[in-house]
Amino acid sequence: MADGPLSDGTVNFEHQANLMAREGVQTVRAAFYWTQAQPFGPGTQAPQGFEDVDGVPTNYDASDRVVAACALHGLEVLPVVVQAPGWARVDPGKAWSPPADPNAYASYVAAVARRYGRDGSFWTSHPELPRVPIRFWQIWNEPAGGKRPNDPSIFWDDPAPFQDRYIAMLRATKTAVTSVDPQAKIVVGGLFGRSWESLQTLYDHGARGLFDVAAIHPYAQTPAQSLRVAQMVRRVMRQNGDGAVPLFVTELGWPSSGGKVSTTFPITTTESGQAKRLTGAFRLFDDARRELRLRRIYWYTWIGRDSSKTSAFDYSGLLHSSPTGAVTAKPAFAAFRRVARWLAGAGRRPR
Repeated sequence: MADGPLSDGTVNFEHQANLMAREGVQTVRAAFYWTQAQPFGPGTQAPQGFEDVDGVPTNYDASDRVVAACALHGLEVLPVVVQAPGWARVDPGKAWSPPADPNAYASYVAAVARRYGRDGSFWTSHPELPRVPIRFWQIWNEPAGGKRPNDPSIFWDDPAPFQDRYIAMLRATKTAVTSVDPQAKIVVGGLFGRSWESLQTLYDHGARGLFDVAAIHPYAQTPAQSLRVAQMVRRVMRQNGDGAVPLFVTELGWPSSGGKVSTTFPITTTESGQAKRLTGAFRLFDDARRELRLRRIYWYTWIGRDSSKTSAFDYSGLLHSSPTGAVTAKPAFAAFRRVARWLAGAGRRPR
């Protein structure tokens, strides 16, 4: 996952993409912020630096930087398309209010698919770059989960049942995206907490056939518990006729914030504990990859700041960045390198 210091310019994205590729990363999950690309509503005259895309002023600078840096080093991007602009939200006053109109969201995702997909205009206009088209599109982040199956997350700020709006987004986006790239794949937005029950809720309300890949964030105290979550999700998929649909783990991690933040968080550990759990998790998930039809795992995250007094997730990175932009490796970075080389067939199974 590329966020935090990688997305706010604190560190050089292209330099880190080079390092990722050298250390065995194959695909990078990055947020494409709809509000950043289309802050002005339909019918607004396009300001300087924006172009008219289907009647909406649009600026692709942020996503262009991510896609270009990753392509330069042969890395595929998995965009997680999030955060509606104020003009498109159910509640304009809430930063993470879901889209009021699923077709508006779908139109934006289709626009970026036209740009970065298999026959995307970005590749035509940048012949100097290796062509690494985006094939998968993740529809929002963590729309539901938590202690109860359908609790909204901080990324879905809406009192209404999540499944109604979210299924409408899946339906509209699948139609819009496959109309511009018939081979594009739709990925569920990373269910967390009691994700197997949230997924069942989606099935109960007609989501089958609206996504090509299920995706979960199986945060738990131990790697074995994380694997158990994935197994329960796969069971739900089989029970609903989706046994052949692939599974992505689009976030997995353990923050090394033990003793450093004021709030308690059950999955926190030390830096050495983070490295140990990373190794254990990848071993377990690799053993179960066929059973789960598991295709990808994304560690959360590449770089953190390791400075917050309240947020455990600030300590999730394999590396950490100082306020000056200096980057330091943590023990988990070496563990990740060993795991990546082993999975690529270039090293022994790590202990």
